[in-house]
Amino acid sequence: MTQKNARTAARTFGYCRVSTKHQSIRRQETEIKGLYPDAVIFSEQWTGTEMDRPEWMKLYKRLRPGDTVVFTELSRLARTAQQGFEVYEDLFTHGVNMVFLHDSNANSDVYRNAMNQQRMDVNITTGSDATDTLIKTVLDALQRFTFDIVREQIRHRFNAAESEVTHLHDRVKKGMAEKGAGAKIAA
Repeated sequence: MTQKNARTAARTFGYCRVSTKHQSIRRQETEIKGLYPDAVIFSEQWTGTEMDRPEWMKLYKRLRPGDTVVFTELSRLARTAQQGFEVYEDLFTHGVNMVFLHDSNANSDVYRNAMNQQRMDVNITTGSDATDTLIKTVLDALQRFTFDIVREQIRHRFNAAESEVTHLHDRVKKGMAEKGAGAKIAA
């Protein structure tokens, strides 16, 4: 992720991914462009089990604080919950906004707003160094606690997305096997 001059205007990108040549990426592109017509779209056919995808890496290297990346679903970012959480946390802590069209509760602004509501820039001076230190320690602990809750909520959303994809693959495999088409499905 690049660190550029903060005065540069924030940009909006869309990231679209399908796993096989038998899938169409057009739906994702259309949905993103429908809501973000100025978004620069990065699209690719690549498995979601790898994060070292060519188009993703091009986009990732261009991102800077204040930019927005739009995905149709959490599973377009990463296939596994652990990978998704790690990338999400990296982008989040670097000030990149993430929008998930089919799961707006996972949007980075939801978590950023929750954390900002808990931030208390309180300048309390009681005249006692010990009391001031205690108050600051308690407020810092509350902020760390809030951030830990936010992290767990994000992790939970990625676990749910991974579970959904796994169940979908199982249903497709069973359906293909019943029709005698074999049971091969891409990740």
